[in-house]
Amino acid sequence: MPSADPGAAPGTVPSPLESGALGVARAEGSPGAAVQDLVALVQARLPGAPEALRAVLRDLPEAQVQALRALLRGGGADAAVVQEAAARVQAGLARRADVPQKQGDAVSHLLRGLMGAQAPEAALPGAPETWEAWMKAGMKALSDPGVSPREAPFHAAQAREGTAFFELPLPWAPQAPLQLWVESDARGKGRGTPEGATTRVLLGLSFSRLGETRLGIAKGAEGLQVRVWAQHPEALQAAQAEMEDDLKTLGMPVDLRIQGLESGPVPTIRSLAAGSSFQVLG
Repeated sequence: MPSADPGAAPGTVPSPLESGALGVARAEGSPGAAVQDLVALVQARLPGAPEALRAVLRDLPEAQVQALRALLRGGGADAAVVQEAAARVQAGLARRADVPQKQGDAVSHLLRGLMGAQAPEAALPGAPETWEAWMKAGMKALSDPGVSPREAPFHAAQAREGTAFFELPLPWAPQAPLQLWVESDARGKGRGTPEGATTRVLLGLSFSRLGETRLGIAKGAEGLQVRVWAQHPEALQAAQAEMEDDLKTLGMPVDLRIQGLESGPVPTIRSLAAGSSFQVLG
């Protein structure tokens, strides 16, 4: 017969759930207990999770551990915190020779994929601050040698050329990442001054209603150029005037065009950015 918990009320015996690693109240007491609880939560969702996960999770900041625990329990969590935590877990597992890459990727996909339940596709486009926080956290994690030792040298080399290419796993579809390319003329490729420099951004992602979508943005002395290509652009075209009014509040001339993607295979952002400069805005 199980022994009674000294802290329990007289005549009560803790249940196996309360006395095990999944006991929420028990795990609040110390960082080690919180990590133990988190490991158990991951293993409940992913029975093949590697044993090395425990050591990797111990290196996470307390806020990230708590955010992952809240998410795995079905609650809410800050998207940016979860994104950086997932990147740290993936990088930590990747550094361990005893963890097969597939196991490490499975854990990372689990953590990122859970964000889809909290912030589904239909909600994210309507929340610019959520997108901004999520993208910043992802790019920061991929550029940090301590978090992403495989990716960071690549991004450091690109930064010296005034360019950047990122693939950020989407919360609702980790296998189909958002692709992001950025280049700037600030190092003298343009007019040679910050005022005359042009920054270009090209994004590629997929939505259920719009299909494959490409967004190109160029900001320079002439103002703001925005080009949107989508397989099903009708919804965006209906709101084009409103979008233009919103963009004009930035205080610069705006040239917005929304077009349909041509039929056939859609080129990836990686392929469009392979040259010295992508010339997609016309």
